[in-house]
Amino acid sequence: YPITVLRTNFPDEPENEEPDDDEPAREVVYVTEYGAAVPAWVELDTGRWMARHWLLPVAMMGLAGVFTFLMLTVISGFLWLVLGCVFLLWRYWNGVRHTFRHGNANPGRIVSVEPPLVAVWSDLDSTGTEGPVAPAVKVLRYPLKTVLGQPLEWGLAVPTASTYCGSEKADAWTDFKPLFLEEGCGDAVALHEVLARIPEWQWAELDGAVQRLSAEGKLKPGLWRLE
Repeated sequence: YPITVLRTNFPDEPENEEPDDDEPAREVVYVTEYGAAVPAWVELDTGRWMARHWLLPVAMMGLAGVFTFLMLTVISGFLWLVLGCVFLLWRYWNGVRHTFRHGNANPGRIVSVEPPLVAVWSDLDSTGTEGPVAPAVKVLRYPLKTVLGQPLEWGLAVPTASTYCGSEKADAWTDFKPLFLEEGCGDAVALHEVLARIPEWQWAELDGAVQRLSAEGKLKPGLWRLE
């Protein structure tokens, strides 16, 4: 499984020594190289999230219950399976909660009402270089009927938080994974604050990227690099 890491070094600190070339690269999930540029700081409402993402948690809890019953009635060896299910369940909720609190808030907009699609912009650069170095847009299906109480319409801002994945040694992440914050938070004030903290230049980057992808006929689900 990938691991989640927050960097504690910042661009004005001395650079670390070069990594040993013989050391194998690990697949990791970062918020960003120097911590989230715009942390979401949203508290997860577990019940609200479960209303739409119930399958995996319920399956893990069900398996844990079955294995616990078998352990008590058949053989104690099922204890490891019970512990495995509990660990996976903890890991799942810890990952979602971590993304809501510490994930990077990226600009996102509704770019299609039928089907409902959202375009989310991010810079995949992992070196901390100033300005967009590896810009990308991820187009995702939007699962809700409204955005912060408003009916879906083109251009509406959507609050998201993302984690990033790739190799520690690469100059750019291979992908980023946005979550729609409204799926797990009903606090409209907090979600509006997330949108307000995103810099204006990032919104401009998103709008320019959407125009480009639309002109190229690429405004459909997937990860689109803009180099």
